[in-house]
Amino acid sequence: MGFGKSFLLSLVAFIGLNFIVSILYFALDVGFDTLMDNIQNAPLMIIYYLFGSVTSVPSNNMDWAIVQPLFNEDNTFLILSLGYLVAPIIAAILAGKFAESKFQGFAGWLLTVIVSTVAVVIGVF
Repeated sequence: MGFGKSFLLSLVAFIGLNFIVSILYFALDVGFDTLMDNIQNAPLMIIYYLFGSVTSVPSNNMDWAIVQPLFNEDNTFLILSLGYLVAPIIAAILAGKFAESKFQGFAGWLLTVIVSTVAVVIGVF
């Protein structure tokens, strides 16, 4: 039971945080018109907005979140990159908290990452 609970809670947290961060990014920076145009042109981009942070490289996100705002006044990717860094961390912490053992927590988070990656690969690419 601990593995299933760990997996489902981490998956829901991961999807929810990615959705919130994507909406914040489009609301504050680009605008909802761009979001609707992207979804209208490619409807499966919704999958990328929900699971997309799995496909990003953490070092690239750290560059966008930490280095670029120091040297550039345009904070375009700050919210998106912080969300891409924070969403997996919070989901992993929840997976570990609600698991009955460390292995179940790790396996629940690993299955979340695998499901997210497969969803992006099949749905978007």
